[in-house]
Amino acid sequence: MARTFDPIELELLWRRLISMVDEAAAAMVRTSFSTLVRESYDFSCVITDAAGQSLVQASESIPSFIGTLPETVKHFLRFFPPDQLAPGDVLITNDIWLGTGHLPDITLAKPIFKDGKLVAFSATTAHAPDIGGKIRSPEPREVFEEGLQIPPMKMIDAGKTDETLVTIIRKNVRTPDQTMGDLWAQVVALDLMEDRLRVLMEGYDLPDLTDLAREIQGRCETAMRLAIRELPDGTYHSEVQTDGLLDKPITLKMALTIKGDEIMMDFAGIVGGYVAEATVSGMSWQLYFDRAFSYINYSDLLPATLKTIVFGYLIAIAASYLGFTTSRGTEGVGDASTRSVVMGSILIILSDVILVKLIFFFYPQMSV
Repeated sequence: MARTFDPIELELLWRRLISMVDEAAAAMVRTSFSTLVRESYDFSCVITDAAGQSLVQASESIPSFIGTLPETVKHFLRFFPPDQLAPGDVLITNDIWLGTGHLPDITLAKPIFKDGKLVAFSATTAHAPDIGGKIRSPEPREVFEEGLQIPPMKMIDAGKTDETLVTIIRKNVRTPDQTMGDLWAQVVALDLMEDRLRVLMEGYDLPDLTDLAREIQGRCETAMRLAIRELPDGTYHSEVQTDGLLDKPITLKMALTIKGDEIMMDFAGIVGGYVAEATVSGMSWQLYFDRAFSYINYSDLLPATLKTIVFGYLIAIAASYLGFTTSRGTEGVGDASTRSVVMGSILIILSDVILVKLIFFFYPQMSV
């Protein structure tokens, strides 16, 4: 029988979840070696349910990583099904197609067990100070020039560190102490989230997180769908042309369709040699980064008066859980390149242009 939660208990559980990921983020900052984590806060800490669906993220997390991390956890599950995971495992990858779109962002995840059953994952992504390849340059024409690729694998297997992997990483980066130091800081954050979640589950007699995740994610989805319904149905178009990136400008187009409680973005019609030119310049992003920026941008632009107060903080999770889809043009695009998507920053501009106009039209008081 599914467990139900009264409003007070649910709020207490929710605040506890927030506190544990925030504490993990603080621990990561304090134990990290590089300024990218310690000062730039170029990282995220997230807890997902056993299926990889986002449950809670740290307040200081980078929004884009909040969107990509759960997707990467789902990919980890594809490579390592639950029966191939054990307590003490730590999974690692920086595969651009499974995460944020470029190699310096390294994702770690740790399966969390209770009574021998997989109940959750703690996960982090952080921008490494170096990953080999060309130094902070947009010049790489292919991923092999960007640096060391780490396929989905176990950095720690049942509590035992893969020293061969550590040696390979240290040998292929210019800052071995900082890069590995930040990775161990990520492990610290994973362990802390695991410890705090175990205490929470014991204290509230939760055998797993199924019922709690259903309650939180369900409320998020409801809040987001209600907010979207307040916007008028229709299809809205916008485009922007790159300037200064390439010899041949690229026109980026987007059609945003609002229908009921769903939003769909269509990038068909991108012209100007997008694949041939953009990939040479190193400007392309991958699908999960595209989605992450889209989800976050929408949640930020929706009028505050339309958001559910109690769980408004979870709007971003709702977007990644249900409600948004994306479609991209594939004219003249090869199989491998169809997974490349426009730059996150330009995508935000396109979304801003459309949604800001919509919101100011229907809520003119917000334009003052």
